[in-house]
Formats: sequence, C-alpha cells, structure tokens
Amino acid sequence: MATSGGGEFETSMRLSGPQSITAVTSGTAQTLYTVPASKKTKLKHIQVANTGVLARDFTLSIGADAAGTRLFSSVSVARDSVLDWQGEVVLNAGETIRAFASAAGDLTITTNGSEIPL
Repeated sequence: MATSGGGEFETSMRLSGPQSITAVTSGTAQTLYTVPASKKTKLKHIQVANTGVLARDFTLSIGADAAGTRLFSSVSVARDSVLDWQGEVVLNAGETIRAFASAAGDLTITTNGSEIPL
C-alpha cells in the first residue's frame, strides 16, 4: 500500500510464501531478505510464530550473523505462541536479515517494512 509523503511503498519481505519466511533452518543463519539495490528498507515489524509442540529458540541478525549484529539472540518462543516486535531499523541497499532456529520447521517469521527508493 502506498503511503503519503516520501514515496514509501509497503511491502512484505519474504523468503517464500506471500508474507512469511517458513521453516527457519537450524544451526546456520539463512538469508531471509536482502535490501534491493537503489533502495533502503525500514523494518517495522517482526512476528515469530511457533507451531510446534516444544519451545524453540531463534536468532535474528542484520547482516552477517555475529554477536554485534543480532537483534534477537537465542530468544525462546513457547509452543503454540507468537512473539511480536515493533520498532524501526533502517537497512541500506545490499544489507540482509538473517536467522536460524534451534530446530528446523516449527518457526515461521513474518517481517514487514517499507522499501524506499534512494
């Protein structure tokens, strides 16, 4: 949805599916989203849903996964529950959102934000 002023365009950032990143892998961080060339992105909302029968941990970083780039580090999401984060993080062209989980398949991460032409 277009917003007034600044030419922002609302979009969902995703790896697969219409609005979500599904089946987050375990062990090694996978790239969930890369800011397109000639744009910057305002990340505004992250939702992590656990549809499994056990609590699962996830780690999410901006850029290469390292202690200094993590927005979430080994955060637990209870079984059959959702974690919501709202705020604003600005990412520049080429930057990535990366994540991994304690077990593959139980977590779905949905991210929303604005892609803004430079």
